[in-house]
Amino acid sequence: MIVPILTLMVGIGGAFATNAFDKVDAYATITGYVDSPLPCEQEVDCSDINNGILCTDESSGLQAFAKAEGATRCEQTAYQLIEP
Repeated sequence: MIVPILTLMVGIGGAFATNAFDKVDAYATITGYVDSPLPCEQEVDCSDINNGILCTDESSGLQAFAKAEGATRCEQTAYQLIEP
């Protein structure tokens, strides 16, 4: 009797823990840059989590790219930041 109840409680706890991790990931903000008019100058809030939507600047519609650590150019793919 105790084992099935314990198993159910562990399963429910795991579901809540997984959902909490997903919400934290949704807020992983990185700085993206639009290469217009100058490379890596215009900043845009982006995410490094692949949600299938490329990060773009809302006003110009241009794609934004992240700058890898130690890099001199902005070439890293960045994704749209999705906030609930």
